[in-house]
Amino acid sequence: MAHTPSPEERAAQVREAIHNAEKALERGQRFFEEHGLDSEKAHAFLSSKMDEKAQTEARRQFEQDMRDIDQEVHEQAAREASLNAAPSAPRRHRPMI
Repeated sequence: MAHTPSPEERAAQVREAIHNAEKALERGQRFFEEHGLDSEKAHAFLSSKMDEKAQTEARRQFEQDMRDIDQEVHEQAAREASLNAAPSAPRRHRPMI
C-alpha cells in the first residue's frame, strides 16, 4: 500500500514548493537587475513581438496546464480519500433459504 502523507508532511511539501517558487522569482529578478533591465519593459517588449495568434496559443496552453494541474490535484485527493476512508460496518449475515 502506498504511503499517504500526513497533513504535516503535506504542509511541509507545500512550504517547500512555495520556497522553491520564491527562489525562482528572486533568481529571475536578479537576472534583470544584473543586466540593467526593467522586467516590466522587457515583458512589454516581448509581448509586442508576439502576434495575436502566438499570444492566444500561449494563453491556451497555460489554461490547459492549469486545468491539468487542477484535475491531478482532485484525482490525488480522491485517491487519498479512498485510502483513508473509514471502514464500513460489516454486513449482516443473511442465512440461505
